[in-house]
Amino acid sequence: MNPYASTDPRLNALRPVLELLVTLRQLEGLAQALNLTPAQTTAIRAVLEGANRAAVQPGTAQTVSAADVLNSQLLALLGDDQRQQLSASRDAQTARLRALLSRARLASQDGRPQTARLAYSQWLGTEAVDALLAQPGSAAITRRVRAATSQLSEALSKTTPER
Repeated sequence: MNPYASTDPRLNALRPVLELLVTLRQLEGLAQALNLTPAQTTAIRAVLEGANRAAVQPGTAQTVSAADVLNSQLLALLGDDQRQQLSASRDAQTARLRALLSRARLASQDGRPQTARLAYSQWLGTEAVDALLAQPGSAAITRRVRAATSQLSEALSKTTPER
């Protein structure tokens, strides 16, 4: 069973944003373990600053597309070993979710299990996922992404001295 599979069209529409937020959370949590070089840290900060300066896109679709591009840019800055570390972290979380789901009886209001909502909630918090699904507009997405980029930037400051 893939805990990230979803039948909820709202969640599927926001998947690039959710994936970006997961990547930002992973980078924040693994910042020290990834052994980022000063050049990588500088490049990641530049991408984050560019994302924070970007104006709110006029439509949700453009904002979702921008999240997908930002996620790709961040991942491209990592080396193969670092991407493997992120993948291993994701695999470990997926294994924990599968174990949880094997013991749980979950249903949404319409009766179908929404495992993807639970999966993203485990990474990002229920409140964040619920807020994005309730208000999927570009301004709400931008606020969430900016908060996550700020947290990552703070984590990077603690692990890599400025040069």
